Amino acid sequence: SRAKDLNDVTVATIGWNSVSKQLLIAYNNGNMDLLDDNGNVTNIGDLYNKQNAIDKTILNIVMHQEKAYVCTGFGVMNIDTKRAVINESYMLNEIVTHLHIQNNTMYVKTQAGKVMQVSMNSNMLDAANWTTTTNYEEAWFKDDTADFDEYSPLVSTLQPGGPKTNHFFS
Repeated sequence: SRAKDLNDVTVATIGWNSVSKQLLIAYNNGNMDLLDDNGNVTNIGDLYNKQNAIDKTILNIVMHQEKAYVCTGFGVMNIDTKRAVINESYMLNEIVTHLHIQNNTMYVKTQAGKVMQVSMNSNMLDAANWTTTTNYEEAWFKDDTADFDEYSPLVSTLQPGGPKTNHFFS
């Protein structure tokens, strides 16, 4: 559904897709919104609305072309950010914390530290195509904290109430 308001409150993580010009906002309860650069919000509530007992935790978002790959408590979701739909869900029965794409191969790192790979040309829905590997670079799974590190000292000084309260205007 399209609206001007976000559909939830407690943000787990966000990711910007430079191809579709959409910000994917993932909430702690599995709900997701896509926010375009005109302020329009499209809700992707499929995971949130699921009635089964899967772990709906969203841990990370990795953008690749027009897709968002969402690391979850059950595996990975492939979201088309242009159409605002979940293309596929890769049920790995693993808590996936990080994801990297290299040479048309997807690598995922689990909470337990295991790294799995799959060719993006294969049937990624088939768990048998996902294999454990030791052929990866640890740097692929490091969180990029450069912006946080640079702006955290400034943000920690800001006060509620907007620009006037924070002396952005004279």
